[in-house]
Amino acid sequence: MINDLRHRSAAEVFEDHLRLAGEHRFKEDIERNVSPDIVILERRGIFRGREGARELARLLEEELPEAPYVYTNRLLEGRVAFLEWTAKSEHARVRDGADSFVIEDGWIVAQTIHYTVEEQYGAASVLRGYLIFRSEYLPKFVGVLLALGGLAFIAKSFLLVLAPAYAPDYLDELVLPGVLSLTVWLLVRGVDVRKWEERAVTSDVKV
Repeated sequence: MINDLRHRSAAEVFEDHLRLAGEHRFKEDIERNVSPDIVILERRGIFRGREGARELARLLEEELPEAPYVYTNRLLEGRVAFLEWTAKSEHARVRDGADSFVIEDGWIVAQTIHYTVEEQYGAASVLRGYLIFRSEYLPKFVGVLLALGGLAFIAKSFLLVLAPAYAPDYLDELVLPGVLSLTVWLLVRGVDVRKWEERAVTSDVKV
């Protein structure tokens, strides 16, 4: 079976890679299609071998968990292939994915990867925090924590693109307090019904 895979054409390897990656079957894709000596150039540096490929697959899955991939352009000439793609998960999206491949003897032996993750969670969290802060239905500290978490998320996303070596892990930890405080408060205390009703009456009077 392994020997049969090595006799595939570049087109067959390319299509198999796209199929498995699109199904998030990264482990199988790497075993079937990626050379043990592959060299991958990506914005975070140079990654070598299957370990490097697995690390990049892990990072991609963290950035775009379970996101469906849309292949917008595929080009193949001889042993060289090019791919443009987009993807969208719950909190992030990619609109400029562009990868190139060198395929030899049934393996992907070299690859370049480019994509920009556009975070949607960060901006939404900042806005949600601001609205909670102004609403008076919930404690202001919940709004502040949510907004700070959103700003930390945005900062980490920019640093991962512009200067990955300077993207500290503690920024991820700043997201959790806001989310937890909002969840716990809603479960235990709920909104301030009196202020909610007062605001509703005020709105009716203005109308």
